[in-house]
Amino acid sequence: MNLDRLKTLLAFAKGGSVAAAARALEIGQNTVQKRISELEDEVGVALVTRAGRRLVLTSAGQELVRGGRELVVRGESLIDQVRTNATGVVGEYRVAIPVGLPPQVNAMVLAGHRACFSGIRHRVLPVARPMTLLPDEADIAVTFESRPGEGPWLSAVIRRVPELVLASRQYVDRHGAPASVQELTRHQLLSWIPPGEDPTHWPLREGGSMTVRTWLSSPDILLVRQCLAMGMGLARVPDAGMSGPVLPDGGVVPILPEVFGRELELRVVMPDTPKMRAPYRQYLRSIRALEETF
Repeated sequence: MNLDRLKTLLAFAKGGSVAAAARALEIGQNTVQKRISELEDEVGVALVTRAGRRLVLTSAGQELVRGGRELVVRGESLIDQVRTNATGVVGEYRVAIPVGLPPQVNAMVLAGHRACFSGIRHRVLPVARPMTLLPDEADIAVTFESRPGEGPWLSAVIRRVPELVLASRQYVDRHGAPASVQELTRHQLLSWIPPGEDPTHWPLREGGSMTVRTWLSSPDILLVRQCLAMGMGLARVPDAGMSGPVLPDGGVVPILPEVFGRELELRVVMPDTPKMRAPYRQYLRSIRALEETF
């Protein structure tokens, strides 16, 4: 049975009209009618009939719709599996990542892809808002942005990361550590810029936020961490439990951990297309296995 014809009948049943099916499938109304007619020829019975000025499903059409949904899902899954097993995943994938994401996390992301798909090439694109590049300029986004809304997206969390306020030991020895949020005004404040957020509004662990005055803000996480390491002030940054090569001996000191410390979700997002569906599932299995070793 032709899956495109069956999917057209399902779209007609869901939308209740030829016009609605055409919009859902992004095809012309004539194409919808042609596919349904061809499906009727294929099964040998009428699937739609006219009721007044409207087309409605016949009892045979209703029966085919009830069983057809599972058939389409199984058929598409089988096609994905055969395509991947037969040809593998090849070519170049463009991966958009948050600018300044710690190198260890970047390595984990790329290692996950490499473990699954040895035949592909990667082009890594560090940007402030990775999801804005989908789907025209990137195939995959690794992002701290929230789960995308309704639409053809595949999305899953690959790591949960605390967002902390930190200072270098050097800075604390020189200036002291604030004992309350009121004392933050006496310090130089730095902040990364979370996607779609105001860096002067610092989220609180228990909900809500407080307004601060920063002397430096940037979407480049590594830049903010470098300034933190050089003792330039108190910095709000996502922290993956990895100090990285830029931090000095003595490490960092958490500032007001009872006040600050929301949890961020680092997620992978990609368009839900036949090309991406099977790689997405394999990639998640690999990335979750690799995360335990990083």
